[in-house]
Amino acid sequence: ATGATSFAIGGNTVLYAVFAPNENTVTFHGPSSNTTQTVLTDASTALTANAFTRAGFTFQGWDTNAAGTTVVYRDGASITLTGNVDLYAVWAVTQIVVSFNSNGGAGTQAPQTVDYGVNTALNANSFTRTGFTFAGWSLTAGGSVAYTDGSQQSFTTATTLYAIWTANTVVVTFHGPSS
Repeated sequence: ATGATSFAIGGNTVLYAVFAPNENTVTFHGPSSNTTQTVLTDASTALTANAFTRAGFTFQGWDTNAAGTTVVYRDGASITLTGNVDLYAVWAVTQIVVSFNSNGGAGTQAPQTVDYGVNTALNANSFTRTGFTFAGWSLTAGGSVAYTDGSQQSFTTATTLYAIWTANTVVVTFHGPSS
């Protein structure tokens, strides 16, 4: 029987108390939805693995503050609760590497790291090529100029940009004998 139930006892009877553990709810707040996990009070329990995704971001862990900026619990961490808790996903923007290929030029140019999908000015060309002028960047070695030097671009995958060169023209004037 549970609660304050009345019943008649006929003779000697032994009654045993039955206790159920208290349960707490962990609510995981993701980018556009929530999920929950039931955790027993005072029992160390591993958090359910994160199933949320966010394009251009990497999951870092869980925060107890809605701002979602500080990792309090790592993914799958064990926690012991005495009450319900709300956890908010903490995200870090994915870094994209843009590499530069001299495409027949000389010198070096370090790769540039940019934030996923964020317009960022391309680093200025540092390659040289004797007899040629740098025209811009292409996505292929034999392609045409897709990006100008220092232009604002956004990238969502690792990318290699190839220098495109324009041959310098020289004017040659021939002088014949004067008559």
